[in-house]
Amino acid sequence: MEKRFLTAKEVAEMLGVAQSTVYNLKKEGLPYFKIGGSIKFDKEEVLQWIDKCKVSDKK
Repeated sequence: MEKRFLTAKEVAEMLGVAQSTVYNLKKEGLPYFKIGGSIKFDKEEVLQWIDKCKVSDKK
């Protein structure tokens, strides 16, 4: 069974970016939730948010 909820470190690894970038993306609207003092990300919501942020260079 695939893990659905991810840490910031796991999201960073999944996206191939630094963990600090994940925290910056969170400030820009990357969906997350808090459980106690921990920040977690729903894998499907992260993928959907990234898909909505796609930029097309077509003219």
